[in-house]
Amino acid sequence: MSTLTRTITFGTLIVSAPLRLSGQGADSAAISDSAVRVAVDFGRQAKKTTDVGYRYSIKQMAIGGAGMWGETIDVMARGPQARIAAAASEAAHRYAVLTPDSVSPALRALVIEIVAQPQPPFGVAAQPVGSVRHIVLQTSDRQTTAQPIQVDTLVQTWTGGGATQRLQGLRVLFRATDLPPGEFEIVVILNDERQLRQKVDAKARDRLMGRR
Repeated sequence: MSTLTRTITFGTLIVSAPLRLSGQGADSAAISDSAVRVAVDFGRQAKKTTDVGYRYSIKQMAIGGAGMWGETIDVMARGPQARIAAAASEAAHRYAVLTPDSVSPALRALVIEIVAQPQPPFGVAAQPVGSVRHIVLQTSDRQTTAQPIQVDTLVQTWTGGGATQRLQGLRVLFRATDLPPGEFEIVVILNDERQLRQKVDAKARDRLMGRR
């Protein structure tokens, strides 16, 4: 029998000046009221909250003397409209209502949110699962790299097969203006320095931004 304890702790590291959400310059740091209304309507119609945004899983497997084992890292990327739509969808599935007026400044902020979270291992339970160390965005030619403006650590504890593991993920924020033009890559860097790359094409970019 296995258990997953979702005790998630947030340790925030600001690596550059945070976006202003009120006062002077606030208008340039948040999406428009009309975009908020479109996002709320889109979210209310979504069949599942996880359908809103760009979601993918990274699976890696290995076979050794102890048998087969593997790890999975789930990644979700959302721009402001996708975050608002996801919040509206979650509210609707709880028979609650998120109105455009109740959308918080944090949801409206012009930032891209990426969450990468390791999942419990499969196969050999004692095989350690990689922790997420950092996340960046890179142009397809890998010549330009966007660094996050905020990094939060997400920790889950999993117990199974006589083993207990600390599954460390990250939630990072990028300025929307730092999103590379055209196709780009999300690069998830693990504690053992493995780099897990995912190409974001035009279709995936639309999902990330919450476009229909």
